[in-house]
Amino acid sequence: MSGAGGNGTDGNDADAHRLHVMRLLVKSLRTGELTAAEQLRPHLAGDVTVTARNGYAAGVDGALGLLSGQHALTPTLRRGHWTLPWLEGDVGRVEAVCPDQGAAPDRVALRVTFNGEHRMAAVAYEMELWAPPATTDAMPDHVRAAIDDALANNTPLVLAYTGPDGTPHLSLRGSVQTAGPLLLTLWARKPEGLVEAIAADPRVTLLYRNSLTRTTLTVTGRARVVADEAERHRIYELAPEVEQRHDPGRAGVAMAIDVDRVQGTSPHGMVLVER
Repeated sequence: MSGAGGNGTDGNDADAHRLHVMRLLVKSLRTGELTAAEQLRPHLAGDVTVTARNGYAAGVDGALGLLSGQHALTPTLRRGHWTLPWLEGDVGRVEAVCPDQGAAPDRVALRVTFNGEHRMAAVAYEMELWAPPATTDAMPDHVRAAIDDALANNTPLVLAYTGPDGTPHLSLRGSVQTAGPLLLTLWARKPEGLVEAIAADPRVTLLYRNSLTRTTLTVTGRARVVADEAERHRIYELAPEVEQRHDPGRAGVAMAIDVDRVQGTSPHGMVLVER
């Protein structure tokens, strides 16, 4: 390796220095802490460039804007399983595996080029994303499990529908359950406005979001009231116990939703279900 540069390092000391800088880089990316960014600053070349999924930057201040702070990928990098950095000549490398994080990349790799003064001259992200989803005609088991356990996981589904006057409405529905490959049921113990709305326009959308697992599902379909007493009984019994206890007299309305599409992301990959 060449003689001492601007950081006063040489030989094995230069390697140790570059590896230390790589660890500072990981700390800055993983935590987003201001102090981590400031510790990284003196190790950036004045004309440093960063090529990332969320943009491109040149210069120290622009680079730090992409290498620290709170970004869409910060929660993923924080939970990633990071390797120790290693060197390939003047290039430093480090990787993180990001398992079970829904829409997040499956793997994030960083390629860092150092200049003659052992400062970072270029940082490039390399990411492995989930493959495009294969379209299926039935909700996968993990999707049905997420919906069926939504209330127990403190992630009840949000139901969106349009009122007779065209006004959009949102409501939390804790009783939503899967009843078939493309069928949802719910017990509406507070059906005020909902019954009239779907009579005028049966189209509905449901949103499921679990931030811990980074699972997001959007379900679109057509809702209908279930009048058959035997089917009403089955829908009521499928609802979580807490929902039943809120309506022991079964004064609510049983509803079914014929699912047309489910789209989203989960730790199992991307989801695309179409009737």
